[in-house]
Amino acid sequence: IFSRSNILQMTKNLRPHEVKRVAPEKFNRASWLVLAGLTALAVAMRFYRLGDFPDGLHYDEALNGLDALSLVSVPLTDWPVFFDQNNGREPLFIWLSSIVHVLFGPSMWAVRFISACSGVLLVPALAWLAWQVAPFLSVRNRQLFALWCATAFLGLLWGQMSARIGVRANLFVLLETVLLAVMWKNWQHKPPALITWILTGTLMGLSFYSYLPARLLPLIFVLFLGAVWLQERPRVSGHLPGLLCSLVVALLIVSPLGIYFLQNPLSFSTRIGQVTTGIARQDVFDNLGAVLGMFLFSGDASSIFNLPSRPVLDPFLALPFLIGLGLALQKFWELGRLFLLAGLGMMLLPTVLSDHAPHFLRAIGALPFTALLIAYGAESLAGYAALFQEGRLYRPALAVGWATLCGAIALTGWTYFGVLHSSARMFYAWTVGYSQIARYIDVANETRGYISPRDANSPYTGARPHPSADYLLMVRGITPQYHDERTCLRVALKDSAQYFSLVRMADTHPLHLDSYFPDTTPPHPTVFDDSGKYWATELRKEEGAPVVFPEMHPFHAKLADGIDLNGYRLSPDNIQPESLLNVRFFWHVKHTPSQDYTLFLHLLHINEEGLFEQLAGFDHPPGNGACPMTEWLPGEMIVHEAELLVPTNLPLGDLFLAVGFYTPSNGLRMPVSLSADDHVLIGPLLR
Repeated sequence: IFSRSNILQMTKNLRPHEVKRVAPEKFNRASWLVLAGLTALAVAMRFYRLGDFPDGLHYDEALNGLDALSLVSVPLTDWPVFFDQNNGREPLFIWLSSIVHVLFGPSMWAVRFISACSGVLLVPALAWLAWQVAPFLSVRNRQLFALWCATAFLGLLWGQMSARIGVRANLFVLLETVLLAVMWKNWQHKPPALITWILTGTLMGLSFYSYLPARLLPLIFVLFLGAVWLQERPRVSGHLPGLLCSLVVALLIVSPLGIYFLQNPLSFSTRIGQVTTGIARQDVFDNLGAVLGMFLFSGDASSIFNLPSRPVLDPFLALPFLIGLGLALQKFWELGRLFLLAGLGMMLLPTVLSDHAPHFLRAIGALPFTALLIAYGAESLAGYAALFQEGRLYRPALAVGWATLCGAIALTGWTYFGVLHSSARMFYAWTVGYSQIARYIDVANETRGYISPRDANSPYTGARPHPSADYLLMVRGITPQYHDERTCLRVALKDSAQYFSLVRMADTHPLHLDSYFPDTTPPHPTVFDDSGKYWATELRKEEGAPVVFPEMHPFHAKLADGIDLNGYRLSPDNIQPESLLNVRFFWHVKHTPSQDYTLFLHLLHINEEGLFEQLAGFDHPPGNGACPMTEWLPGEMIVHEAELLVPTNLPLGDLFLAVGFYTPSNGLRMPVSLSADDHVLIGPLLR
């Protein structure tokens, strides 16, 4: 195929636009070796230091890892068909990740394994897709087109970054690519056996379990079939039984997910509504310009999926892409070219119609079409070079083409492993600090590790500060503990403990944990970000070290469900009208409470009838949700702070504070020893 005689035969008596394909119908040995080499290179690029670069987990990665771990002990029949947490997620990636966790155990490597594998398999998959669509694009060298498509994919930083983060996107792209390749294989021959159409339907059905943009794949097929019906109607009739079989299989596979969405319609629409809310017509036009510009001018600003603002195409790939796009537009009604344009346009819609455009993750379905257009342009350049000087320019053109695409691969590797590695954005984008904290906790001595602050408004169940802390500590066999030094402390009375304070994420630490450990070294910086500023401090409390609470006014009350009140502190000491009364409670935990209660605090006085009358009060969980009671451990003192607004007009007579807990679902109070009203009464208070 690369010989001079073949080139001359191919170009003889033909104008450039009349050149037809002359290529063998099978890969030769050299092409297989090249493809094997590209796949091996993909293994190196996807798996090199996969478990420690980036040295931390993105929020979505960590949630996927936690959900994969949660399935390990669950029977397969009880695995969910949809995960509602974190805006809703399709399950296939998490199912496969759970299997990886069973086989290899939890690790950052295990979280990213499925995505990295998909990134490797996409190299031969894209070569196969290019091979199948080549006859419909009239490419001159089918083998070269397939190999250059795989090479172009390796040269895209977009593909490199998406393959090394443990999210669903790359698995979807793999299913999308194989599905499209099977479709073209079915279409370019006489009606094949039904088994191939069953495979098509299976891939289509599975794609809906992978990632949200899969919902756009049917639109591509509808547009394609409409064009085929207009251009090659007899062939459609011949393939109709296979198409119907494929549709039935796809519907059967997707039916469990469809039933779930019928029963839970918000799960189907929540994420779409979140990213499209507030997008007006002008925003769509602005987004369209930004998305079109992402290929050449300015790409995704996120550090997760891109070197911020770097365009999709580097200087090596820009010209082949533009040539390929121009050729596709030239005769856009032809099936192959229409496929490239429709696929690219449809898969860019998720980012055009949502916020933060251009967003590379939402546009991930356009990645195969981008690689195809690059290869289309590069192969066309080489083919046109064969028209001059009796084909003598063809081999130099091949050399330039390979050098260009390999230059893109080298630039991508240098950017990812060199530029990004030294970027100051990596620490915060990938929450590297949590992985460093996990390494600092003393596992050998069974030391408790506490992290503060905690975000009580976290969308993840349990209000954790960041799920990567959970996952990375679990990897080391540590059950993570959380509190928030701004409102609620968990003080280990006897056990050894390490307290990590994320100082740059907390405005103040009013509870001053170190004041309770008189013989302990004060907090010292432990974790530093990429700019050298400290991100977290550590305070280490040894087993049996003395613990004091100097500000506590002793006051003992016995409550049910494993807790006692050991004392309190009022600030100010006397009640002042129209002011804030700060109340600090000291709860001693004897055993972990059975449920998360809500705390109530009431300011009372005795009225003329001798009955208690409430003047002010509030109801909140401890720490406003940052200190769930079901996480309290035996041997802890929970130091919890609350504020009460004192009314302007205070009646004469004694004032009291009433404090207690109740179950939020039914309002039943936790029993308090020697109290008919199940509350602890503190007072009378000083005025």
